[in-house]
Amino acid sequence: MESKIAAVIVFLIANVFAVGLVSFQSIFIKESYAASSNTTNANNATSTNNATSKTMEAALQKEALKITPPSSSNDVQTTTTKNATVLGNPFYIEYVKTIRQQPLVLNTGLHAIGEIFIGKGTVNGINFVQTEGKALIIPLSQGIADIVGGGLIKATAGKAGNATFNFREIAHYNPSTQPSQVTGNQVMQGTGAAIFNSNATGNLSALSNTVMMFKDEGNPNGVSTIKGWEWK
Repeated sequence: MESKIAAVIVFLIANVFAVGLVSFQSIFIKESYAASSNTTNANNATSTNNATSKTMEAALQKEALKITPPSSSNDVQTTTTKNATVLGNPFYIEYVKTIRQQPLVLNTGLHAIGEIFIGKGTVNGINFVQTEGKALIIPLSQGIADIVGGGLIKATAGKAGNATFNFREIAHYNPSTQPSQVTGNQVMQGTGAAIFNSNATGNLSALSNTVMMFKDEGNPNGVSTIKGWEWK
């Protein structure tokens, strides 16, 4: 069984970079984070972009902190799978909310959904917010979607650190659901793998090069719960 799990992990991780993370350089992502000013002076443009970025960052962080976790679930608990494998308590819990979606057509001809999401949670007991989550949702068939993306989490206390990550997920949803509703609601359940990059800082520096297996559970209030277990 462990060999099968390892094979799945290798597949997920290896393909995080294969689906085309360059898709995040699409017009969808650029428009979401670009400044609205168009000036011919390079210095003024840089200053405007920086100011706009900081303003947007503050607004997104404020919005992320407003996310209300589902009240009916006890997220810090031991999870047992059908084959009786005990996962233990998750070291990573995040509540995620989608703030923007847009249809995209990949260079392969596949139709997809570009998504930007925010979130808040805890990792190893440290509170954090996420304001730069991006995902590409590719419906594979009726009821199944391939999701690839990445994000940046920021600690909210102590030696405030940052950590970036990439992830790959397979999601199951109600086949009658519209593509734009694949995530962020009660019809979606997913599993996947994430890799934290080696540049984590401050009180999140321990996340550098950490591999995480996670479960993604949608909720009626539009907030998904991410529970992650470290792969050692």
